[in-house]
Formats: sequence, C-alpha cells, structure tokens
Amino acid sequence: MALNRIAVGTKPAVARIILDQKSHPDADYGDEHEPHLVRRFVLLVLVLLVIAGAVFGAYRWSRTQYYVGAQGSNVAIFRGLTQDVGPVRTSTLYRQEQIALRDLPTYQQEQVRADIATDGLPDAEKLVAQLKEQADACRALATAAPPPSPSPSPSPSTTPSPTGSAAGPASPSPTPTPATSTTISDGTVIDANDCGTQP
Repeated sequence: MALNRIAVGTKPAVARIILDQKSHPDADYGDEHEPHLVRRFVLLVLVLLVIAGAVFGAYRWSRTQYYVGAQGSNVAIFRGLTQDVGPVRTSTLYRQEQIALRDLPTYQQEQVRADIATDGLPDAEKLVAQLKEQADACRALATAAPPPSPSPSPSPSTTPSPTGSAAGPASPSPTPTPATSTTISDGTVIDANDCGTQP
C-alpha cells in the first residue's frame, strides 16, 4: 500500500529511486544529480573569472589615468582616478612639483585643490608647465618694485632763457609704475590682483 502512494503522481524515474532507496538504503543515488552540480560549479567559476577580469581590466585602465592636484602646499601629478571607491584609494602620487599653491592665481589654486583631470601623462605635464609659468608670473608681479614716492622738486629757476622769457617751474620727471598684469605664452593675462597668497 505504501508503494502505491509513493508511485502515484510521481514521475517513473523518481518513483524508482524512492523504491530502490527503501529496498537498498546503503546505495548511492546521487549520480543523476551530479551533472547539475558540475554545471553550477562551472558556471560559478566562469562568472567569478569574468568579474575578476573586469576588476583587473579596470585597475589596469586606471593606472593609465593622470590628474593634477595638491600634495600638501605644492602642485603634484597623481596616477589613477580623482575619486576613491569607498575605502579603496584609486590614485597614487606620481610626482610632486616645486610649485607652491600660494604662488598661483586664486582661481587656479581652487582648481588644483579640486583636482584637474587630464588626458594622460603628457597632458598633465603640459598643465604643470602652464601652472609653473603662471606661478612665475605671479611671483614676478609680487616682487615688482613699489612706485617711488614723489621727491620734492627744486625751486623754479628765474634765469632768463635764450628766447628772453622766464622758465616756468620744473616739472617732475615721470616715474615708471610697476606692471600690474602680464601675459604668459598661452595668451592668458595674469593680473596682480588675481595672484593669491593663500597658504
């Protein structure tokens, strides 16, 4: 009677396994399920390999990326991405430059602190050269001599001139004023008021 209840409504192969298990309890009947387990295992390994390959490819690609940013109080070139992924740092210092942030125009200081993405190492080096030129221009404008204070002029001479008229008061000679702006090689005008002195 128990055999009839097991066999009713089940597939013949399943019923055969159930009947065989009751008559031979020590026999191994896992052979029919092994192909499914092997396929699942192979599929899992393939998925893990694809994920590992994608992660490795993304890592290799990120090593070809460069950006310009701040390292302490100086400009630096970094290798990697400007953004970190959670706790994972995605960039490393490639080279620190001898360009102080305080020597740059204020707007450039802000951009460097926020990181400037580039199209590769040559582009990053070109940008650093431009920043150096801007910093040099700002330093030159900052060290330009302040205008001299006007000196008292000598008293007017009353000696008659050859034409017979009296000479008027001597006018002070014009004094050069320091440059308040300069133009660098790429055509950018650097104004002394834009040059920052922020730490």
